[in-house]
Amino acid sequence: MVVGPYSTTVTVPALPASEPEVEEEVEEEVEPEVDTTLPNLVVSNNLPGIPTTNPNGIIVYYASPSATDIGGIVGLSCDWPSGTFFSVGTTTVTCTAVDTAGNMAIASFTITVVYSVEADTTLPVFVHVDDIETSSTNPEGIVYNYAIPQVSDNIGVTIGPTCTPPPGSIFLIGITNVVCTAGDAAGNVGNTTFSVTVVNPNATGGIPTFEPIVDISEEADVPNGKMVLFPTPIATDDETESPLVFCTPSSGTFFPLVIHP
Repeated sequence: MVVGPYSTTVTVPALPASEPEVEEEVEEEVEPEVDTTLPNLVVSNNLPGIPTTNPNGIIVYYASPSATDIGGIVGLSCDWPSGTFFSVGTTTVTCTAVDTAGNMAIASFTITVVYSVEADTTLPVFVHVDDIETSSTNPEGIVYNYAIPQVSDNIGVTIGPTCTPPPGSIFLIGITNVVCTAGDAAGNVGNTTFSVTVVNPNATGGIPTFEPIVDISEEADVPNGKMVLFPTPIATDDETESPLVFCTPSSGTFFPLVIHP
């Protein structure tokens, strides 16, 4: 038996193409920033030589502390608050500010009370300020920044100066009186007043007009008169929607008794 030549074919199935490897993104854990910055704490200057005729001491007022922090302030206090009775001698006042992260700033100053037969009755004195005039074509007025007047005291200014309305307020067309006050450690308070007049250069010169006002008659609630509250009269003007209205005497004034025949 003769077997001829032969061939065998083997078919191998193709393997699936391998997919490219995908790198997995691993999120790195970012640790939150820890706030370690102390609050910025500002306290009063030292207050030396505060006189008192009381050999035991005196009530002393000082400028309130202030503190700022990027995360906010949650606590601000002093171990001897302003308006406390301070004994003769030197007392250290320690103030503490705490922010939202628990960081604590501490600052201190001294108050020295001196016994004297003459008490401090001298008021703080302001440098004279001339009345101010400015202009605006805006019928609603102008934002005006004025310089707060300088003030001095024989012992030292501890509160203020502050002014109402403050610098940067909107001043309406017309005249606005600005009142500034300042106090010292003995509780003496000085003040000064100046006016800010805003003029509209395009004004026609018309005079503001009041709506009709009814006279007020009240019965006295004490033998010599009564404190009377009344609404501020309404005025209109062709240059501004809100003309400045003020009354003399003002609402809330005590009006003496008037006996009618």
